[in-house]
Amino acid sequence: MLLLTWNLNKSDLAFRLALAHLCGSGDSFIGCLQELPRDVGTTATARDVTKGLVGNAVRCLGVTPAALPHKHGRVGLFCSPSLRSTAPDVEHDARQRMAGISVLGAGVEPLLVIGYHGVSRQEAPSELQRGRIGADARREIDKRWDRDPLIVLGDFNANPFDAEVCGSAGLFALRDRAEARQERASPLLALGEKQRPLYNPMWSLLTESATRPGGTHVHNAELMLRWRLYDQILMSPDLIDAIQDPPEIRTEIAGQSLLTVHGNPDESISDHLPIQVRVTI
Repeated sequence: MLLLTWNLNKSDLAFRLALAHLCGSGDSFIGCLQELPRDVGTTATARDVTKGLVGNAVRCLGVTPAALPHKHGRVGLFCSPSLRSTAPDVEHDARQRMAGISVLGAGVEPLLVIGYHGVSRQEAPSELQRGRIGADARREIDKRWDRDPLIVLGDFNANPFDAEVCGSAGLFALRDRAEARQERASPLLALGEKQRPLYNPMWSLLTESATRPGGTHVHNAELMLRWRLYDQILMSPDLIDAIQDPPEIRTEIAGQSLLTVHGNPDESISDHLPIQVRVTI
């Protein structure tokens, strides 16, 4: 199964490319797309637009609603026709930054899928604010997660090593497989209760490479990292052994290059690059 996450930056072209890429994956798939185009503002319109572009080759599981005015755009979940959902639409959080639904038809089921778009660092720059964002996101995940296998896809607006992603008071997504399988105490829980970590395979993309970009988003700050690995795919520890291939930063989608001649994301398509992982489920 192909897992894909991409912040589209409200681009119609990026949306079409994402759907074409999913259709051509040659496998079952689950995709999380953030900042959907403006004409994909509700689940009904998302399903209509998707069907108009690719017919029945992609199933739209649902998008976060358009009831609240906000800048960050909608989060949408899409899958192959071989999968079906256990509910008519996604469940969302109050901020409309998280979309969750369980699907059937995979090798493990039900499989809980959560799409997420974290608050930008411009809106919440302080460490205290970032900590609260991570804690709130983890609480929202735990509301939906029982013991079923779980996949979380999205633009976290944080790196894998930031506390809101890897800290026990945040999403608690770890890079070490053995540690990710060990439950432990958390400041988010009552005394004596144990927190289940998530596993984050994105750490493998943090190593220096001459053949791929250093992240998924470029931030032009002189005193900070230029490349950020904001886009990530996390999973419950019971899916660790299902990872088929290492995660990949896509620089081309459906035959279209996503980079400028200078090697940065082509913002005429999107200011983010997509991430994909293949799993055997």
